[in-house]
Amino acid sequence: MILEIDSTRWRNVLPLNNLSLFFNPDYLEAVGYAFNVKVTYFIFFEKETPLFASAVFEKNKNIVLPEQFTYSPLWMCETLSDYKKVEMQKLFIQSLKKRYRKITFKFNIDIIDIRPFKWQKFQEEIKYTYIKNTSRPPHKKITRDLKSIDHNIFKSEIKITQISCLNIFSPFFKELGYSKNKWHCFKKMFIKWSELGYLQTFNILKDDQVTASFLVLLDNNMQKAYTIVLNPTNSEDKHTHTYLYQYIIDWLHVNGYTEVDFCGANMEGVASFKSFFLPVLKSYYYISYTPFNHLLRIAGNIVKRL
Repeated sequence: MILEIDSTRWRNVLPLNNLSLFFNPDYLEAVGYAFNVKVTYFIFFEKETPLFASAVFEKNKNIVLPEQFTYSPLWMCETLSDYKKVEMQKLFIQSLKKRYRKITFKFNIDIIDIRPFKWQKFQEEIKYTYIKNTSRPPHKKITRDLKSIDHNIFKSEIKITQISCLNIFSPFFKELGYSKNKWHCFKKMFIKWSELGYLQTFNILKDDQVTASFLVLLDNNMQKAYTIVLNPTNSEDKHTHTYLYQYIIDWLHVNGYTEVDFCGANMEGVASFKSFFLPVLKSYYYISYTPFNHLLRIAGNIVKRL
């Protein structure tokens, strides 16, 4: 039986020190606080041993993704057989469908088997991201571009993320179509993550003015980072973003982070730029369920044949 538990018990029964940042209740509750959604924790025990666990964001009887940066936490005991893992997921899905109308998940790159969700009429969308080993040198093109930068003009810095640091990202969120209220929610979340020590701001300065800025999530447990938001830059400042990317990679390597998720490789131009840092392409899943959506899909297939 899948049980709902509180965050205190979640901390006590799961090996959180060995799990990613996305399982940390402090991280999850910061998202919930900023976007006014409830964080709900589910777990399955067998003879008091946890075998399966997941946390979701819920609002108005729906499981939602209030922001695009968080991978949905889903954990299964490593000693389970494939059969048992499938059964656990089926039980979980059936419990969710009884409780929620619409369900959406974003799974990380480690979750490659989503068959139980497909069998339960979920729709899947494959997305891509780049994972960069921080110890691997970039392509020689990056090295050439970096040599062309005047380091007497451009400087780098790391700052604790504060409200004053976030204004530079406002145009980016406006371009994505977010309202001012939604942007306010993102700012609340970023500040909370920063207060918890999960978020850093990396800047490139020109004439003491910030010209390029990146928000980076730091996952100390996994020694992994996530480059989540980059500001639009002036086209005249050639290679500024290149400088910033390599600065972040070098800093991460020196400080013990072995990987960085570039958080997306789905847009051709952006993916091409990121590829010169010689990362590894990985896929991940967005999956969703809406009552009767499988019937609509069948009807759509029938129409196509007419």
